[in-house]
Amino acid sequence: MSANTPSAYKGFNLETGDRILFFLKVGIVALVFLTFGVGATAILAAAACAAMAYEWFYMTTSGRRFDEPLVGIVLAAGAVPPFTTFAVGAAGGAAVAFLGGAFLLMMGPRDNGLLVKSALGIVVIGIAGVCFVWMRDHPEHGLALTAWLIFVVAATEIGTGFYDRNLAARDGGDTAGQSTLPMGPVFSIACGLIAGIVAAIFYREGSLFWVILMSVLVALIVYLTGELTRRMGNPDEDAPPGSLLLGRGAVIENFDGLVWASIFAGTVMMVFGALYGW
Repeated sequence: MSANTPSAYKGFNLETGDRILFFLKVGIVALVFLTFGVGATAILAAAACAAMAYEWFYMTTSGRRFDEPLVGIVLAAGAVPPFTTFAVGAAGGAAVAFLGGAFLLMMGPRDNGLLVKSALGIVVIGIAGVCFVWMRDHPEHGLALTAWLIFVVAATEIGTGFYDRNLAARDGGDTAGQSTLPMGPVFSIACGLIAGIVAAIFYREGSLFWVILMSVLVALIVYLTGELTRRMGNPDEDAPPGSLLLGRGAVIENFDGLVWASIFAGTVMMVFGALYGW
């Protein structure tokens, strides 16, 4: 990680207080945008997706310089799907996300196989933006749904960082007389669960059983994707770190959990018509 990287972007090595402060600031901004409706949420999602798309592109191509039109396609591929979802719905947003990945492959150098991996990741980012905006557009529970998702993801990330920094040394599962239960994931998922219940109570939405079940599932997804990317590490020391699929860094480092959580929650809503019993 670069020495110039702000402390709020050091992933699992981040001091717990800094990470809490970071998510608190981001959470306040996010809730303001969410409260102002779907249009404002689309702006927020578009900005975040554009930043993540650029970081992912830069990382997967090992920092290689490309023509400005290609970088413009990368930014558009991340930013346009959330706006399209706001304008015409989730199907249109998803179609634009795939078109963005296809344009990136068509416009890029023919001999650069790295663009395939880059395009796939950018499509994932675009689909996550589509799902998040689509959930906010729920006519009755959109604000509660999206706020609940942010609460669970942020609490799980904070819990993981706190455990790794302060409690991991005490988890001696191989020592006689101590529990063999892996306390890291239990602690992280418990943090996400508590946050999900608090959010549901605050918004007075959802049945307790489904709130608990979905909060646990989302927290588990956030923990597993974070743990996987942390163990995979950054394969290229010269490339900026990111964590959509590997490494840690910048906007992606803090929001990859929300990417996968949004896709999961959006898929559940599209398939079953509700997220947890609303």
